Amino acid sequence: MMVDARNGSISGVAFSEDEYVEMNGSIYTYGNKPVFGMEESFSGTAFGGKFTTPDRISGKWQSTSYSVSGSFTGSRVGGALNAAYRFTG
Repeated sequence: MMVDARNGSISGVAFSEDEYVEMNGSIYTYGNKPVFGMEESFSGTAFGGKFTTPDRISGKWQSTSYSVSGSFTGSRVGGALNAAYRFTG
């Protein structure tokens, strides 16, 4: 996922052996912690979680089309902390 710091929007992709979906979502503030949610409605794929540090996320995912779910963690990739643009591929 990629976070747009200007407006709090996020976009990303999820893929498996059989499917590739593009998702969009937003970052919200819950208490004093930033949380996020993103989904792709056609496949019923959704990710939701929190920023555990400025460089790490954790949360849960599900696909209602395939009746599967799980948890995930992730780390920031690429760019210096003060970089204007951070990309990965």
